[in-house]
Amino acid sequence: MRLTTDLECSGTGLFVGAPGITIDLAGHTVSGPGRGVGIDNYGEHDGVVVRRGTVRGFTHGVYFERAAGGRIDRVTTTDNAIGIAIGHGEGVVLERVDASGNEFAGIEVMSSEDTTVRRSTVNDNGHGGVIDRYSTGNTYERNELNRNVFYGLLLYQAEDAVAERNLAADNRYDGFALDFWTEGALLDRNEAVGNGEHGFRIDEPGNRLVRNRATGNSALGFSAPEGTVDLGGNRAAGNAAGGCTYLDC
Repeated sequence: MRLTTDLECSGTGLFVGAPGITIDLAGHTVSGPGRGVGIDNYGEHDGVVVRRGTVRGFTHGVYFERAAGGRIDRVTTTDNAIGIAIGHGEGVVLERVDASGNEFAGIEVMSSEDTTVRRSTVNDNGHGGVIDRYSTGNTYERNELNRNVFYGLLLYQAEDAVAERNLAADNRYDGFALDFWTEGALLDRNEAVGNGEHGFRIDEPGNRLVRNRATGNSALGFSAPEGTVDLGGNRAAGNAAGGCTYLDC
């Protein structure tokens, strides 16, 4: 399916009706009335691709539920309650999306496996940039997570996540927050700059950190518990409450 014009919708915008289809927005905008879903894959279809356009003015801009192997590519979601939501998915890839300026979260991932968010912009959202709950094996790579009201990246009860080469700057709370029961995460070459609390907050032991940088945050650069796995190369400078706990930086 390929759009040939902008769409203004009175409720939900586009329903995904079959597995394996591609929705090519072709540079157009799907606009909503402040409710409903812009692109709705509640039907649990696998292998769906959404690409090249803007979705705005819905409760959820794009929602994939129980979908495997789908892809969201070069899509802008703004002025929604939640920009993009992935629920109970497996192997979904988000690449070069811009999920900025949403009321709550830019991207919300829940109870999903092997989700990848790569080279995306998740700025200026009213709660968190990326919020990941109850998931396993998700990857966040080379994203910008800036000026969100709470966190850049929040992992809550997540297992074995990888966050690599992301920038979290000027968020009101922590840049990177690994909350309760988040285990087995690897943070590699991320940068936290000028956040309103900690650059990196890690609540549970056993998570791994290597070559991350925390600069100019309003609390600690790295707030980590005893038992954090220090793989070396972490650096902190100019943080108001000091550099690190239980890391050599």
